[in-house]
Amino acid sequence: MSKPRKTAPTPTRALDRGLHVLEVVANRPGQTLAEISTACDLSPATALRILETLRGRDFLIRNDETKTYGIGLRALEVGSRFLADTGLRETAQGSLAALATETGLTATLAVLQDGDVVYLDVFEGTGSLRSAARIGGRAPIHATAAGKILLAWHWSAGLDDALGRIDFAALTPNTITDADRFRAELEQVRTAGLAFDRQERDVDICCISAPIRKRTGEVIGALGLQGPARSVADREDHLCTVLAAAAVHVSSRLGYRGPRRDPGGDDTASTLID
Repeated sequence: MSKPRKTAPTPTRALDRGLHVLEVVANRPGQTLAEISTACDLSPATALRILETLRGRDFLIRNDETKTYGIGLRALEVGSRFLADTGLRETAQGSLAALATETGLTATLAVLQDGDVVYLDVFEGTGSLRSAARIGGRAPIHATAAGKILLAWHWSAGLDDALGRIDFAALTPNTITDADRFRAELEQVRTAGLAFDRQERDVDICCISAPIRKRTGEVIGALGLQGPARSVADREDHLCTVLAAAAVHVSSRLGYRGPRRDPGGDDTASTLID
């Protein structure tokens, strides 16, 4: 007699709503109650109850003068616990700081999460142009060098599934908006071991990214440099060299010792937290 099939537990609606509100505030701090309730498709009364609950537990703060909400200390503590547990951010920090100092560009560390690039760490360069990347910020896979690195070593069904979830929206005239063209770009990334964003997310900003691997060879992060297009183009070869060396150094500290063997028909995805 076959065993009864287990059913997935029903999500807690109130908790799901609360976490959605927290995400909305985190993605764009400084919103009013009306803006948050609209963004979350909640009535103002429901949104207010959730906001006050989160504020009571220090996950959110409220500016009484502007009547807007922001992230509280408790949310930072929870997020910091994740970063401490992964070890990736701590391992890469020295290399990120060195890259930013040596090149004058912004150095970033990113992973994949829920179909987006998420920045675990950002070291601003010495130039006057500030990067759009911020710790905890998200960016689209198809328009970033980090996204290309983090997808390039997915294989078979894992890659097909990931590509199927990308909307390929045009962010600039240079954004890749075709799945087949993007797939071809990923093949070039696997060959070169580096990925490029040539003004594909932001006009006049170029990025270069290299893979970070753990002991087994899986790509678990992307180390990147980004800055003004001309500044990157004028010394691209040098930037590629120092970035690749930094990625190898971080990977070696994580236990990676040699070239990765292609998994062939393995459908697993090489990600940290996807």
